[in-house]
Amino acid sequence: MKKRIGISLILALLMIVSTFAVGTVSSEICGESQNVNETNPIDVTKKVFDGEDWVDELVVEVGQELTFNITITYYKVCGYKATEIQVVDSIDPVGLSYILDFSNSEYQPSEIGNPIVWNLTEDYGVELFDGESVSIEYNLTVTSGESGEIINAVSVYAKETCCQTPMYGEDTAKVIVEEEPCIPIIEVNKTVWDGEDWVEYLDGIKPEDIVKFKIDIIYNACDDYQLLNMEITDYLPDCLEYNDWYEVTTTGYAEEPTIVVDGKTIYWNWVDTSSIILEDGDSLTVIFETVFTEYCCDCSGDNCVYVKAWGCQGPQYYFEGDDCATVNCQSPQTTFDKYVKDGEEWVKEIETYVGNELEFKIELVYYGKEPCEYEPLTNIKFVDELPCILEYIEGTFNSNLGENLTLEVDGKILYFNASDDYVLNIGETITITFKAEVVGCTDCGCDDCEGCEAWNIACVTGGCQEPFFEKCDEVKITSVGNCPPSTPDIGGRTEGKTGEELVFSFYSEDSDEDQIIYYIDWGDESEIYESELMDQGVVLEVPKIYEEAGVYTIKAKAVDEHGATYGWTYFGDDVTITDDGDEKPLCIQIKKLCIGRVRATIKNIADEDLNNVIWNISFAKSGILFGFNVQNNGTITTLAKGQGQTVETGPMFLSGSIGLFKFGLGTGKISVKVDDYEKTVNFQGLVFAKLVLITKIS
Repeated sequence: MKKRIGISLILALLMIVSTFAVGTVSSEICGESQNVNETNPIDVTKKVFDGEDWVDELVVEVGQELTFNITITYYKVCGYKATEIQVVDSIDPVGLSYILDFSNSEYQPSEIGNPIVWNLTEDYGVELFDGESVSIEYNLTVTSGESGEIINAVSVYAKETCCQTPMYGEDTAKVIVEEEPCIPIIEVNKTVWDGEDWVEYLDGIKPEDIVKFKIDIIYNACDDYQLLNMEITDYLPDCLEYNDWYEVTTTGYAEEPTIVVDGKTIYWNWVDTSSIILEDGDSLTVIFETVFTEYCCDCSGDNCVYVKAWGCQGPQYYFEGDDCATVNCQSPQTTFDKYVKDGEEWVKEIETYVGNELEFKIELVYYGKEPCEYEPLTNIKFVDELPCILEYIEGTFNSNLGENLTLEVDGKILYFNASDDYVLNIGETITITFKAEVVGCTDCGCDDCEGCEAWNIACVTGGCQEPFFEKCDEVKITSVGNCPPSTPDIGGRTEGKTGEELVFSFYSEDSDEDQIIYYIDWGDESEIYESELMDQGVVLEVPKIYEEAGVYTIKAKAVDEHGATYGWTYFGDDVTITDDGDEKPLCIQIKKLCIGRVRATIKNIADEDLNNVIWNISFAKSGILFGFNVQNNGTITTLAKGQGQTVETGPMFLSGSIGLFKFGLGTGKISVKVDDYEKTVNFQGLVFAKLVLITKIS
């Protein structure tokens, strides 16, 4: 019996120990302690950056950008990590407005508003183990409000695994916007007049030029504090002198100031003898004149003003302000330029055509031989070398120096020489203009149809001792290739009657596809016909009425829009015009070019055959050595309707004076007769050796 009681006690003790042992093992798996109320498992801090440190509270101004930081740290209690982490950030702006910026944040919120929510575990998989932290940063800018505060409170919710214990933490940061105290100020602005506007910088002035400055002063007060005293001190640069003129305007009240000029310093003041009253928003303006005396290289062109003002009541505020405007005291550099005119613009290069006239300009703007050397220039000479494609046009030279500049022309070189006593001072200009014709590219090694490029160079020299002054410049001239149109093909009838309208056609082509003008010489005493400018490759038809009977030679030429042409071309046959009443008209056509004799064709233009046509032809020149007298005659038994027969003189080198070759101008005539009808044509011909060129038919 005693043995059974002992065993039972042992079993009971083992069960109790076993129970405690099981509990101890389970606790060691999840953590050291199950008492979650004794230790806070999650720590939360909210801070704002002051430029150097993260702080709990910060005083700022409206418009200032702030950076907030939320840091969460986990310390285990019953589990081994923090999960399901959610951050809720609330902003309470008292009397202020703001904007948020998350552009530089590593973790973007899932909800943006008030509050702002981040689901760190759900969106980014963030889980924290014992001692680990996670931080969130974002920016906030206060946009409006005179004063107030922003209380930024953050709450963090999470669970501890594996015991699933809820965790919570919170913290706050405060931003205080304080209203700035009002301090009266004056604004000072200094400008210079450029002819159109008040600017801060002025360039391009010359000695004796008037330079005008303006000082603008604006008073911004607090409450009703008045300005009752003011001193203005202006410091002129070395290149300016006060011109003894100023004016003062104000929206407040100001008597005439006391002014003192001490060399380059000008004082205006309203202190002892002059009264001034400026209230909030009032302005005062001083405008004064200076004279630009001379260029200088190592001097400042800053014109600076210093203003001091104060009142008398309440706190003794003293206001100061200054500003500067700048004039360029250094001279520009001497320039020498050559230009050619293209329409209304002076340019450095141009494309042109043969036959065009070009206008050129040479311009010297003088500011010394070298920078900062302000000596006048004497012994001035210009040389302009025309290129191969240009020819100077007489009488087109002009200069602003008048008779003080003369021109000498030596072929393609133009010499412009100033008179011996002429002096070019600093800031003065010499301008020369002249015209030249584009004469062609032959002298440049190419033809006008190909075109060519050339450079027109001009130089100027001056001075009587070293270092001598010399500058050069050039322009580029491109003669654009321009092929003439072809000689016109002429078509039309070769006979007609007086008063009858004959229609002639003319056709020419231009390889450059330029437009063309036709010129037509009808061979009578009428004016040369000139067409409108028309497309190449188009047939031109022109009617013509001859009022008198005769034989007429028609010639024509085509000229393109740039003036290029191959010259005149002749209609293949002369045009014979008979009187409207002729019953048996005969047409006489004299061949234009013959060898050793003169030939002509007698043509029947009647409505029937003609019989026994008697003809006679002669050609003579007086003189012993080269004179001649040749003739011939005969009868054509039958000359059929519409048919012609050639007749000719005898050979010139077998009769007349000594020698086989003849020279000079001869005259002749050919006459025909059939029944009661007679016709005579007179002509002139130029003889050279054995060639005879008929030059005139009447």
